[in-house]
Amino acid sequence: MLTARETVKELNSYSRAGEIAQEVFSSIRTVFSFNGSDYEKKRYEKELNTTQSSSIRKGVAYGLYVGWNNLIIHVIYAAGFMFGLLLMLDSGRYETTLSDVVIVVTIFAQGITFLGLIGPFLQSFTEARGAAIDVFRIIDEVQNETSESNINEDEIWNTNESANKVINITSQIRFDNVNFAYPNRKDVPILNNLTLTARAGETTALVGSSGCGKSTCTSLLLRFYDVLSGSITINNRQINEYNLQELRQSIGIVTQEPILFATSIYENIAYGKKNATQTEVEEAAKQANAHNFIIQLPNKYQTLVGERGAQLSGGEKQRVALARALIKHPSILLLDEATSALDNVNEELVQDALDRACQGRTTIVIAHRLRTIQNAHKIYVIDNGRVIEEGTHASLMEQKGGRYQEMVNSQTRKEPENDRIVAVNEREIEDKKLSSERPYLLEDDKILSEKESIRKPITEKDALFRLLSMNKPEYIHILIGCILCAIAGATLPAFAILLLKLLMAFKSCTDSSKVQNVLIFGFSMIALGIVTMVIRFFQFASFGKVGSKLTYRIRSTAFSSFLRQEVAYFDREENNSNSICTRLSSDALAVQKMAGTRLGIIFETMTMAAFALIFGGFFSWQIALIVFVFLLVGFIFAYAYITLQATLTNRCGDLSKMASSLAGESIYHIRTVKQLLIEKLMLQQFSELIWQSFKITRNYSILTGILYTCMWMSAIYTISVAYWRVLVLVENGKMKSENIIIIFAFATFFLQAIRIALSLFDDMGSSLTAAQNFFELFDRIPAIDNSSTEGRKLVSKRDGKKHIAELCVTRYNVCDG
Repeated sequence: MLTARETVKELNSYSRAGEIAQEVFSSIRTVFSFNGSDYEKKRYEKELNTTQSSSIRKGVAYGLYVGWNNLIIHVIYAAGFMFGLLLMLDSGRYETTLSDVVIVVTIFAQGITFLGLIGPFLQSFTEARGAAIDVFRIIDEVQNETSESNINEDEIWNTNESANKVINITSQIRFDNVNFAYPNRKDVPILNNLTLTARAGETTALVGSSGCGKSTCTSLLLRFYDVLSGSITINNRQINEYNLQELRQSIGIVTQEPILFATSIYENIAYGKKNATQTEVEEAAKQANAHNFIIQLPNKYQTLVGERGAQLSGGEKQRVALARALIKHPSILLLDEATSALDNVNEELVQDALDRACQGRTTIVIAHRLRTIQNAHKIYVIDNGRVIEEGTHASLMEQKGGRYQEMVNSQTRKEPENDRIVAVNEREIEDKKLSSERPYLLEDDKILSEKESIRKPITEKDALFRLLSMNKPEYIHILIGCILCAIAGATLPAFAILLLKLLMAFKSCTDSSKVQNVLIFGFSMIALGIVTMVIRFFQFASFGKVGSKLTYRIRSTAFSSFLRQEVAYFDREENNSNSICTRLSSDALAVQKMAGTRLGIIFETMTMAAFALIFGGFFSWQIALIVFVFLLVGFIFAYAYITLQATLTNRCGDLSKMASSLAGESIYHIRTVKQLLIEKLMLQQFSELIWQSFKITRNYSILTGILYTCMWMSAIYTISVAYWRVLVLVENGKMKSENIIIIFAFATFFLQAIRIALSLFDDMGSSLTAAQNFFELFDRIPAIDNSSTEGRKLVSKRDGKKHIAELCVTRYNVCDG
């Protein structure tokens, strides 16, 4: 329970850190432009700090579990033999022999030993249980919200996929006394008795200050939410009476910041219509003024746009988004400040396409730049969620002191006419410039990729030693842990000797001496169990702290290393924000499996195996040789198993990252996904990636299963052959019969060490692969080091003004004053 609780806390902290990473790397250009790398690193490390205490407490809890388990084994042996002696002495009532006592005690002790072997798996189980809490909470929340909501999203999932039916607007779209507040802010009204009408085939504009409720109208029309009161009708029919897929299929939307998915231009446009053809995609691009710049790209329509369209300019992204909206021939077009984020050059290109797209369609325009809606058939001025003015541009300008007139006059003063003239003359030059520069930028990125491929790869051995070197600051804890591991390993021969003494005590001459000797050695074994429990507690507590520090250092260093890279690094498909966040979480988690308590188990296993060989060799070099040979064979199988696991991780790693990126992108842009009706498509693509990973894993599982079986068989055969050789030596008089007990104890603990080691091999391959990936990142030399402090600094305002003046040579009017 304690481990599960601490796991939940740890996962929550990692989740918050992941949110920061997603926010940072999805807006990496903004972070770099504001020099915010150091600030974001501190934010990230602050969340990581809270996980360290949870990791340490998990190590302490696991140490208590292992120590308590060892104490119980010692108590079973001691109490079992003491109670067995009492039964043997009471021969009148019980017919108990020493063989019966040994069999019963051994069975119970072995049962507890096997319970102890599930320790590493129990830790994984509790971690999975802690993670599952959030998963099932999300599932339950979705089901509860779905049952409570009037918006039936199942209409989209259950509708025929080939249906591309569009509502024909013959009358009007009307908002009638609409009241609305967002579910997470129910006490803040957004719309207050809003009433407006958009006539069929006409352009209706909504203007007003930020936060007045303009964009909320588009969300309500798409039925992302239902109104609290009032009604929204299309053709005098309530929108909740329309099939949800049919409604959204009828609406095309272009927003201020267009959302493009990290795939090709062709796919982004084709997302607008189910089963779109090449001809339809190109025709939509032509309507959106996008075809000319697309065909000038190296890969034309197959050019990857990067995360959120990072490879395209603002105007290019807007035109691709418009083409995506037009491809399905919507009867309703929503333009939500579609040009407000563009400069004058790109605005002219996009506005020209928008004007042509609006012809013959029922269009609702939300505008910030009022000169773009002067030709609208109807303009509504909204303030605090209600209409305060309405009319055409001309009629509203005639209202002295009106809100619309004030807004127009304010913007006119801020936009000199000569800027508009420059924009008109330069718009074609800008497109040609971007198209001519992009091939060189792509070529530079290709050269960087080739240079990285030439760099010497990091081997698994190098990764392992570098991981250990990262824990140098905790060398005291590592030293304490190793010493405790050695002491824990020394308890193996001590236990074997005490077990031999207990059994020999039954051969004492008198009953009183039997009782005395059994009690002495029995309590000595209990004392040994207490010592072992204390040793295990501090051992795993030490390694728990070591592991927590290593995990913190790995994540923090990785985050800093990503922030060092040049912007072009993040433009690559494999380095989008979702892939980076996946590496920060899954790869760090894989490395963590080699640290902490598992690192303690590895050291303990090594010391147990070493003491077992030394102890066995002391009594019989032949037995030690047999064990060593089989141990060598077992580790050969183990090495092959780890290598195969690493290969599997490499092959499935890319698929897992692609699946994570797709899932993250779909959830992050869920509004766009729902508006485009591509929920099924995204799920299909995600399932396909998971299925490919499953098929690869299934094929490898046969080989890994064989190797894992061979590792277990080598351990069993080791004990079997050792027992056979001991019996031969006893029969030939080369070994005393009582030494069989010593060999029995030796074999038991040796087998336990092998089993513990085998339980860790399952994660070794993936952990080493993850470590290799991290160290390759740490060693990467960026083309532009964003963390570098070298170079000239602006030390005075005069220097700054000088540079600004140099930048403003071609725009003299901007720098006036």
